[in-house]
Amino acid sequence: MYTYRWVSLVVWLYFIEGVVRAWGDKAPGNYLAMVEVALCMLLFVAVVLHIRVRQRYAKAALAPS
Repeated sequence: MYTYRWVSLVVWLYFIEGVVRAWGDKAPGNYLAMVEVALCMLLFVAVVLHIRVRQRYAKAALAPS
């Protein structure tokens, strides 16, 4: 869980770098930067969903039956 939380924070550095390159570079570099931004958003959403699912299962496992 610790690693997933850190990945969800570090991915924003790559997101910012991609936005800066998409805004400032010329083609085809800016298109590749837009792909980088899209992949960063996809990774962030996947990590957040994974963390939520794992927390939900952890709470269910600890709940008294």
